[in-house]
Amino acid sequence: MQHRTVDRLALVLGSTYLTAALIFAWASGLEAHVPPAAPARTVQPGAHPDIEDGARLWALHCASCHDADSLRHRLTARTGVADPAAQLRTFLGGHGPASDTEDAAITTWLLAPPQRGP
Repeated sequence: MQHRTVDRLALVLGSTYLTAALIFAWASGLEAHVPPAAPARTVQPGAHPDIEDGARLWALHCASCHDADSLRHRLTARTGVADPAAQLRTFLGGHGPASDTEDAAITTWLLAPPQRGP
């Protein structure tokens, strides 16, 4: 009697495992039909970064954690700093996933004079 119960339990558990594996394989296959997201536009190496690229890259890499105005204020308020751009590039180089060219664009944007409206 006990042998029959163990056989039935093994059959039920095996069937449950197989069903769960098939459902998992089917569900994970659904994601394969979603087209990949377009890659983010980046500054090409060797290209001269402009202000718009710096603003866009700041929004992409930095804005979720940092405030541009407070960082600008800290950079311009420091006295005795020979090259704030070099200091900022050093900070950005070890802080975040942006490339060196992207860091240069962000630095140019942060240190540029503020744009005034008409």
